[in-house]
Amino acid sequence: MLIFLATGTILFTLVMGSVALPIILKYLPPPGEPATVREERLAREASCHAAMSELTLSDEEVQTHSPEWVAMHQEVMGHLMQEYRNRLQLLDDATGVATSLESAREAPEVVQQRKQRYVLEIEMRLRCIRAERDAVYAERHKHLINDETLRTIVSELDLQEISMRKRQLAARRAAGLDAKTTQQAAGH
Repeated sequence: MLIFLATGTILFTLVMGSVALPIILKYLPPPGEPATVREERLAREASCHAAMSELTLSDEEVQTHSPEWVAMHQEVMGHLMQEYRNRLQLLDDATGVATSLESAREAPEVVQQRKQRYVLEIEMRLRCIRAERDAVYAERHKHLINDETLRTIVSELDLQEISMRKRQLAARRAAGLDAKTTQQAAGH
């Protein structure tokens, strides 16, 4: 009787495991990307798309402004659109599945090189922010600016740096750079 119960229990768990496990696994998220990282990536993509759609002028806006202003707007819009396109390409799924048509046509090496170039650009911008901050402190040290001006400018630079550091962390993650280097780059 004991052998019968043990055999029955083993067979029952094997059958239930083979039937129930695939059903349960179907509802779990894929293992490639943690849910929080995926959620953040999707939110960043949505915000980029919203910003890009906000840049276009309506027919009414074109009619109310001079042709020179419209031309200037188009030029600035082109620069901003390119920056948002670069950010969207960077946000392509780190598992290797391209979410944009342009990235799907490119070789993986080209995509990886572009991501690394974006990381380098952010790191250079951070260096520039540090240089700006040092210059402002030097101006204050020479008594060329007052404390209020110093606080205003340093506050702006701090906000820029925070934004750049968050972008840097996301860019390094998307470029597949190791976690240790990513943590060091984030200043942790």
